[in-house]
Amino acid sequence: MYNKAMAQITWEASEFEFREKSPAWYYALALAAIILITVSLWQNNFLFAIFLAISVILLTILSGRRPASHTIAVFDNKVKIGNNLVYNYDELLGFSLKRSEADVNDGQANKKFARLWLKPKHRFKLHVHILVPKELLGNVRSALLKEIPEVEHEETLLEAVIDWLKI
Repeated sequence: MYNKAMAQITWEASEFEFREKSPAWYYALALAAIILITVSLWQNNFLFAIFLAISVILLTILSGRRPASHTIAVFDNKVKIGNNLVYNYDELLGFSLKRSEADVNDGQANKKFARLWLKPKHRFKLHVHILVPKELLGNVRSALLKEIPEVEHEETLLEAVIDWLKI
């Protein structure tokens, strides 16, 4: 919805893209963990084996977690996610939009979303990834262009690995 009186665009979106995992995904994770832990124990690297075991346990637990839904609001001077996260435009280098080829499962239903990245000025801050409904894409883009430039988003190796592993 676009409200001109407050110069604000709001929508509901999940905190991350949920991807359903098949039993084969969990079996592959267990097999990889067993192989890596065995190799690390064979090399007498016990600390790495413990690290791997903890990592696999956490990944197994977190991979089935459903995303929470947040209200995203674009104001004249900031982007607000939920009640706590606020990104002022003067702290951002720019934004990037990517129209997804496929529908994105937000944990409740498959909906058509695009991906919005907010790129911070500070090198050590992470890029913010927000799901935007495709019907609001034009309004969000024009509202952001008034304050910050659109920049090219280059997919990092970590993002490619996360997409490939369906995490």
